[in-house]
Amino acid sequence: MTAAAGVSLAFWFGLRPALRDFGFRPSGFGLPGDPGIPSGLSSLTNAICLAVKPVLYAEDDPDDVFFLHHVWELAGIPNPLIDVKDGQQAIDYLGAQGAFSDRKQYPFPCLLLLDLNMPGKSGFDVLRWLNERPKLKPLKVVIVSGSNQEADIETARSFGITDYIIKPSGVYKLLEIVQEKKESWLPKEKE
Repeated sequence: MTAAAGVSLAFWFGLRPALRDFGFRPSGFGLPGDPGIPSGLSSLTNAICLAVKPVLYAEDDPDDVFFLHHVWELAGIPNPLIDVKDGQQAIDYLGAQGAFSDRKQYPFPCLLLLDLNMPGKSGFDVLRWLNERPKLKPLKVVIVSGSNQEADIETARSFGITDYIIKPSGVYKLLEIVQEKKESWLPKEKE
């Protein structure tokens, strides 16, 4: 690692607690004061005013969740970003099961952002589960994975995903991707 890269990483990890001090944080990852609900919303305003459909983000790495929430806010996306820690929670949320059985509190998402490599049920398990439920076919699914393996990409595409994004190494690149893709990923206002 170069000295510049070390400074950059130190900056971002130093920024993380500061952002939390200003009220920005994803919930669901055991942060101090967290109520223990296994999902997080990108902002209190979005949590209260669910006039737009939420986006479900299935990701086990709290750093990746943190940075996507940050980028979501920077991109000004009105859809609340709800995070779950693994494939089983994603399935439970999508199927309105267990802790997610109340559709008023946990409305069906307009988009699923899905990591492939998670403990327990993987992203591929979620894709298989979705594939077995034709009524859920209209749900857009975007893979957000660290895997650039052609076999993973082709397998994911065989399930009819909307897009496949390889996780970028920096938050600015992630912001660029989200700003570029949000129009094709998210429904228009009338949808």
